[in-house]
Amino acid sequence: MDDDIALDPRMVRRLVEALSYARPDRALGGAMLETERPRVLHEAGARLQRGWGVASFGTGRALGQQETLALFDRVAKADYNGWWFCAVPMTAVRRAGLPLPLFIRGDDIEYGCRLGAVGVASVTLPGCAVWHDAFAGKARPWLTYYDYRNLLVNAALHPQVAPPPAPLEVLGALFARLLCHQYGMAAAVRQAVSDYLAGPGQIDRITLTERHSQLSARFSREDGQPLAPGTPAPPPGSARDRPQAIGRVVALFLRRFIQISAGAGRGDPANASYSLHQITPAAVGPGPYVRRADPEGRRCLILSPHRARLWWGALAALALWLHYLLRHRAAARRWRDGAGALADREAWARRFAGAGAGPQSEGRSDGA
Repeated sequence: MDDDIALDPRMVRRLVEALSYARPDRALGGAMLETERPRVLHEAGARLQRGWGVASFGTGRALGQQETLALFDRVAKADYNGWWFCAVPMTAVRRAGLPLPLFIRGDDIEYGCRLGAVGVASVTLPGCAVWHDAFAGKARPWLTYYDYRNLLVNAALHPQVAPPPAPLEVLGALFARLLCHQYGMAAAVRQAVSDYLAGPGQIDRITLTERHSQLSARFSREDGQPLAPGTPAPPPGSARDRPQAIGRVVALFLRRFIQISAGAGRGDPANASYSLHQITPAAVGPGPYVRRADPEGRRCLILSPHRARLWWGALAALALWLHYLLRHRAAARRWRDGAGALADREAWARRFAGAGAGPQSEGRSDGA
């Protein structure tokens, strides 16, 4: 379990009872509810999609609604259990090996895929859940770094689970953040892609604690400026998915780039606010907009376009994309060849020995 959850002690008893009946080729997990909205479901199992996007079961649905409870009528097939609440039999651990040192944000996904590869199914137990801070409020760029680096690593190691992101999708991930004025997040994604291309050898060049300290120092500042105290948050905006056809996506991105470059959309933000996962170039437009930094909208940020940062970020993104286009297949092979050495007992023993001898971590992370 995560160390920052709220746990109903009855969940432990339910888990123990389920384990007494479960087969050894089953890893049991619980759902995640949002701490800020205790009756709202974040995830009760998930499948991985093309490009390694996560399709969570039941996200945003209220448990007081009958149709939400119908999710638990049967156990749906899942690709992994979130490590906010998960139990893996030791027999399964011996078959799959130890986890990779990916720290946070996707290490549970990788291990669930590895369990599936050795015949251990991930099962989300109906009636078992914990409360965890909503991910929509966790928007610091260093979290984006872990999200995207680990997405690329996981896709390289388990292409049989879902097709990895194509080079054009990586370029789209960079430009989507630039066009939504998320310049810190775009920089974090660039660093994530660079570190992925460097291969598994860069993981243990410094201790995990030192690496995290460097990343959190460099990418600590959230994108945007706080809304003036006492200013009410605009009403929630409607979510709009970006087009699926590649031609329409390119046309949308080019139009937004030209609009921002020409100075369109300057002035006050639109009379709408968006959660982190609603923000797309199609939804927010070229001008300033308000992001809700918590589910209730008590803390909000204004994100505004910046022409110079957009152009510099675009040039850096194109250069990195060309590098990725030329090297991503070789990088994937290096990760597949080197993952076993990263996860073996001797490697973990060295990391723990190094962590014990090094500086103490200054506070816990607010990851997942």
